[in-house]
Parts: sequence; structure tokens; C-alpha cells
Amino acid sequence: NYGATPGQITPDGICLDAQGAVWVASPNTRDVLRVKEGAQITDRLPLSTIPVACMLGGEGRRTLFIATTESQDPNDHQARGRIETIQVAVAGAGLP
Repeated sequence: NYGATPGQITPDGICLDAQGAVWVASPNTRDVLRVKEGAQITDRLPLSTIPVACMLGGEGRRTLFIATTESQDPNDHQARGRIETIQVAVAGAGLP
């Protein structure tokens, strides 16, 4: 059990890996999840920031790039966004 249930996950940005699973940015649960067919969550990456999109790229397409923000409040002019990265075991598939 990875904490977030399918009903709590709020998929925003996704990308496909070579095994047919997708990485899903979930802003409301503040994590990025790897999900296989049948909604099976195989990996969960909790973040202190809010993830809004993700993409596999880099050497061998094994770097997960995660676009994050500190706030989703459009009036929060002090919030900063950034790209966070983590190495993953399965390479990306398809066109980035």
C-alpha cells in the first residue's frame, strides 16, 4: 500500500515507460506514482513540493524529470517552480 488510493490521486501530467506503465504527477497527494494496467501502483515518490508534470529523458531515458511548484494559488506571486529529477529503473517509451 502506497498511501494514496486511486480516488485521491489527481493525475496531471503523465509519461509512458518501456514496460507500458505510466508515471503520474499527482498534485493533491504531492507525489509521483508509477502505475501499471489495472491501477496497480508499483512506485511512489513523495515530494515536499507539488508535482504538475513529469517526463522520462536524459541518458538512456531513465531520468524522471518532474515539474513542481510551491503553490497552486494563482495569487501567490512568491511561489517558485522548479524541475526535480530522479533516476528510475525502466526507460521511457514513445516520443517525449
